[in-house]
Amino acid sequence: MKSQDFYTPYTILNNVHQNVLNNHNLDSLIVENCEESIKKVYFIRDTQLKESIEIKIEFLKIFESKYKLAPLIITLECYLNSLKYDTTDRYSLLYKICLNREFYLLRDIISSYQDSSLFIIFDSLDEYTKGMFLVSTFLGFSPNRSIEFIDQLLLKHKAQVGLFQEILWLLYSNNKNEHYLYGNQILLEFLANAEIYDSTKVKIFMRQKRHIRTEDIEINSPFKYYNEILVKQEEDRLKALQQNTTYEDPPDIRLKDTTLMFEDGSYWLVAGDDGFRFDTFSTQDLLNKLAAIDYHGLLDTVKIEADINFSKPIVHLYKISQILGDRFISNSDTSIILGNIEITRLTNYCEEEIKSDGGSIKSNLCKNILIKLWTINKMKWLNWAEGQDEELNFFAFNYISKMLTEKDIIYLYNHAMSLLETGNIRKAMILIGIIGTIDTDKMPRPVQTIPRRSPQRTFDQSQEWCEKYIYPAFVKVGWLIEKK
Repeated sequence: MKSQDFYTPYTILNNVHQNVLNNHNLDSLIVENCEESIKKVYFIRDTQLKESIEIKIEFLKIFESKYKLAPLIITLECYLNSLKYDTTDRYSLLYKICLNREFYLLRDIISSYQDSSLFIIFDSLDEYTKGMFLVSTFLGFSPNRSIEFIDQLLLKHKAQVGLFQEILWLLYSNNKNEHYLYGNQILLEFLANAEIYDSTKVKIFMRQKRHIRTEDIEINSPFKYYNEILVKQEEDRLKALQQNTTYEDPPDIRLKDTTLMFEDGSYWLVAGDDGFRFDTFSTQDLLNKLAAIDYHGLLDTVKIEADINFSKPIVHLYKISQILGDRFISNSDTSIILGNIEITRLTNYCEEEIKSDGGSIKSNLCKNILIKLWTINKMKWLNWAEGQDEELNFFAFNYISKMLTEKDIIYLYNHAMSLLETGNIRKAMILIGIIGTIDTDKMPRPVQTIPRRSPQRTFDQSQEWCEKYIYPAFVKVGWLIEKK
């Protein structure tokens, strides 16, 4: 073997796999090198590399959190997706990737295109895809090119304030910690609501990393109302100090309702919560209330976090979902809840939203609803975890192990073994990967600190399941070597 062969994508991936397999400390530089080497061979069909990725990717997902492998896993999936494209025409290639909404792949290749080509493609896309296209440019460009690109684009589309408001909030909600946003929502407010676009002014703002004074910016959005509340509170406090009296917040009716209380006893206090309680309603009454909700009419207007926090109907929907999930977990009214048409309608709506855009504010809202419904949809979660949709698969894979019982483990183990016998190795590995997450999460942590959504198993039970089902499954697919 030649010395340079040690540094091919195939060999570097094998190195990562072996380190994880042997439970060694994994150098982040090795993972980064693997990512970069894979990106260099996008669209190049290498049968050996393709088969290696297909075998190893489900195994790596099990240790995604422990070794911070999420970016590498995304890169491996991008490589597999890239193989379906014809690269003869680079312009057509980029356009097809946009139409297929392969945004992670778009992010990795977009910097190789001239701005003029990108503007033409941008103009031909629908509004949602335009938004994610712009997110991809910011992810794939250097900071300076990002600034110049949005500068030109805003000049070209300065009349489309509504479009840019949505795009900029997509950027903020998906990438609030990245260098190109500077972590400042006030800047996005300024850009999104500017009626007259001033190129120089925007460039200055975009280059400021912090300390943007809110009094210099006219806010025209739900944050304006929020800002007025904060100003009024501060005025009341200052007035109390001047009068040498003690300022006390008025009693909060929301604190009497524990439905949305967190695991640590704290509360989610938002303007949209009127303190109305639903825990006194019967299960059938709650289902009837769901029947009256038009989910598209209610949730399609959600663009930013404030739209959720200021919406009384959305907060009510959260409460109803939480209570129904609680009652199902406690075996109360399960016959009424399971298979109910209104639960199905709500679940299907959330499922479609996550499939269409897994990173949007509205999609995150839907994920929260599904977590509140919890094991009502256990079979759905299993289908999502082993399905082909990337967004649902990623979401379910992060949570499914939290709700599994020994009965579920036995079912998945037996199903995986039967798939191995029929030669469906990839599907079997997905199922083994699902139960394998228990091995890396034996002492389960609370799920998003939501009460009653924490796993109901002990460390000893987790270890027992590993020894009886999970480790034997690992041996079957070569993820673990059985000691003689």
